[in-house]
Amino acid sequence: MEKQCDVCENTLKIDAWGNGTCKKCGWNNDKYSTSYPNAINPPNFISLNQAKRYFKLGKSFLPTYPQFLNLVKRGFDFTFKFEGKKYQLSVHNDYTLWEIDTNNFVSYKTFSEFKSNFSIDGVTIKDNWDKIKSLQYDC
Repeated sequence: MEKQCDVCENTLKIDAWGNGTCKKCGWNNDKYSTSYPNAINPPNFISLNQAKRYFKLGKSFLPTYPQFLNLVKRGFDFTFKFEGKKYQLSVHNDYTLWEIDTNNFVSYKTFSEFKSNFSIDGVTIKDNWDKIKSLQYDC
């Protein structure tokens, strides 16, 4: 089956549930995003309406730092690259940041502690959000 991408209107293939990733813009089309165009619905990092604005501006569909914090608060795990190293952020009983392929990690007991202190090697991520690369949900 095919449909038009909700963001760029490119034709894309969809599965039996109406989901499909656009090869032109990268948007993950699903029924939840169209039903709730101002909500962030994984696997997307931003809302459908925000994606439409970003597409017109030629921007990537990455979340702002406050949007990222909101997703962390909702309990989502992530992998990403920062300064050439790979990291995993796991949200379970605490907020643990692992440097992948090493034994290096830091744990934050509460979301408030994570939000206030999230840093890597002394570098505050809030102030360096633009250096985060390859952000993905880690399911």
